[in-house]
Amino acid sequence: MALPEGDGGEWQTEWNNDKFEAYYRRQRILDSPEEWDQFFTYMRRILPTTFRLPACKPTSATIANIIETVHVPHLSGLVFEGEPIDPPTKIPWYPDGLAYEMNTSKRVLRKNPEFKKLHQFLVYETEVGNISRQEAVSMIPPLLLDVQSYHVILDACASPGSKTAQLVEAIHTSTPADASQPREFVAFPTGVVIANDSDYTRAQLLVHQAARLPSPALMVTNLDASSFLTLKLNDAPSIRFDRILCDVPCSGDGTLRKNVGIWKSWNVGSGNGLHRHVDPTLLGILRTSLQLRILLRAMQMLKPGGRIVYSTCSMNPIENEAVVAAALNASADQFTLPDTAHMLPDLKRRPGLTMWYPAVNSTLRQPQPLPTRSTERAPSQDEDAPSAAVVSLEKDRSSSHVDHLGVTAFACASYDDYVKNSTDADMKNGKLKMQPTQWPPENAHQLGLENCFRIYPHLQNTGGFFIAVLQKKEDSRNEDVSMEDPIDGNTSTQWKRPASTPDNNENPSKRHKVEEAPATTSTPTSSATDRPTKTKTKKNPPPTNKDDQVATEGTVGTFKENPFTFINGNDPTLRKNLLKLHLNSGFPANNVFVRHQRTDPMKTFHLANDMVKRIITSNAYDRMRLISAGVKAFSRHDAGSSSASDEVDMPEDVENHVAPETLAHLSSGGASLNFAAGRESALRFVSDGMASVYDFVEDGGKCEASISDFALSLRIWGRDLTQAGLQQSVGAGGNTID
Repeated sequence: MALPEGDGGEWQTEWNNDKFEAYYRRQRILDSPEEWDQFFTYMRRILPTTFRLPACKPTSATIANIIETVHVPHLSGLVFEGEPIDPPTKIPWYPDGLAYEMNTSKRVLRKNPEFKKLHQFLVYETEVGNISRQEAVSMIPPLLLDVQSYHVILDACASPGSKTAQLVEAIHTSTPADASQPREFVAFPTGVVIANDSDYTRAQLLVHQAARLPSPALMVTNLDASSFLTLKLNDAPSIRFDRILCDVPCSGDGTLRKNVGIWKSWNVGSGNGLHRHVDPTLLGILRTSLQLRILLRAMQMLKPGGRIVYSTCSMNPIENEAVVAAALNASADQFTLPDTAHMLPDLKRRPGLTMWYPAVNSTLRQPQPLPTRSTERAPSQDEDAPSAAVVSLEKDRSSSHVDHLGVTAFACASYDDYVKNSTDADMKNGKLKMQPTQWPPENAHQLGLENCFRIYPHLQNTGGFFIAVLQKKEDSRNEDVSMEDPIDGNTSTQWKRPASTPDNNENPSKRHKVEEAPATTSTPTSSATDRPTKTKTKKNPPPTNKDDQVATEGTVGTFKENPFTFINGNDPTLRKNLLKLHLNSGFPANNVFVRHQRTDPMKTFHLANDMVKRIITSNAYDRMRLISAGVKAFSRHDAGSSSASDEVDMPEDVENHVAPETLAHLSSGGASLNFAAGRESALRFVSDGMASVYDFVEDGGKCEASISDFALSLRIWGRDLTQAGLQQSVGAGGNTID
């Protein structure tokens, strides 16, 4: 069991589990004894700290330069307590060199002055959104989706949100036809990212994470991913997604290097249980794999020619290749597993398995012969209790590994053998615990399972991970993806939860995610203007203006979020104030909305792109359990209540160092908005939305000063912005801030 950190700053635990070793040796995930030694050596080391810089932010190049030219030289050649310490190094496979790893203990970060400076720098830039702390393997799935700014994207199991942040960054980044040209920031993309999580608290965490990279193209929902709502469009057919990320709940044994408690608790029941689990909302009826149902639902919702990335932080083939194979065999040949060797070419990986050995109940009556390498079939075993172990190993392994529990190893070469040799102990609610999809299908090679890939810790000093890229054929039809239970014949309509049942199907304790938790440990809450009301949900009253559009409510009585009310862009009061903010005629005024009824006082105004608005106004917001959408763009300004600097939420440490005349000129995306020019308006810009509105501001609303609103650190600005510094610059003939 993991204990609190000792004086050495490392976890004190026994990093060993005989059952884990026995099971994975039987799966033959590695080839040689030497590689097994390397694998377990890395598995018993603390995971490096890794972080990345957003590709779409103008500050990323500056921060990377500071790391390379300031911190790395100062950290090179250091020795701590007699041991050399390596400075941060770039992760070789991450695009544009925007990701780093630090193989440094917490003790070094606390005790060494130079590393302490770097640590403080990283913590501050993480808080303001310039850096994302994220495990290396967690960065891979979004990169494989090849996101474009016009794509409609679903992150099916999104919390805590590091991968969602990557998707939002990608949708805000243009990809030039000429690969030699730099990518550019897209302030107002036409696509949308829908970040979903079945747990309400975790969905709120997504809202908190999204605030670090505000976007008019982001929506956050709270639905069961395995029965995700079909989203309608009033003026078009139902939505089909261009890209779907399924980073599904899993047993998480690929995270042993950081979740060290799994060393003690690991057993094969975790993986088997996810492939065949009991649903409490259906009176204990056994249901097909949660992971498989999520993937099948994604395949149904995908557009022809679209792409799904399925991933887990588990190395168990029952959660990985078995799920992908079952989904492909249910898809009527509508999907392929393309070769991904050309994607991230510097990433070291191993091919997916085409043969694996399910662990079955120990009460099987007849032992099966141990396999030779030619037969490629192996016995394996599982106790009925959660502490069960797989005790069968390869024939040529030493006897000391054969059976750690003193039980004879049994195995079933196929599901038919399992049925033939099963006993009452293998039954639950009148059904067998195992199911056919847990065994390798006969067409494993034809499915191309080797085109999936596996990441092992010793390859590039990471966690363990599994990824499959599924491509939908251009001529496919959505109805060809079957949601039929492989055993019971139940269809997807029988699996859906009652509307009044909270969508907490995915147990947070089993949702091992490899992303880092956000810096804050408190539960994020909505702002005062967005906080749900305590009264019962009622039908929306008619809008005061007949042209205002309110997202209608459905029948989900337990959902307590405020509505999304779009304001008519021709509303005289709104139009007058927007003109005073120097917004041109191209500004999408019809996409401004508030988070309350139209009859309530309006204080905070949000902005969405066209696709987000179409989705919200075409669907009942409570049926799709919509928690957040768009970006805060304006706030109401009552005369004499605040200054322009208050409206941009200026941090105190920056405000104390910046001249007053500069506060009105803070910017987004490398340019600036003149807040002083709009003082006569009842509305003020909100810092979150500046990147989204800048392109719609006329020249009269812009000024020469140019400071990125993302770069709140004076170190990043690289200039002295104090009163004395500005006066010295003017005296020397300077009149702008670059």
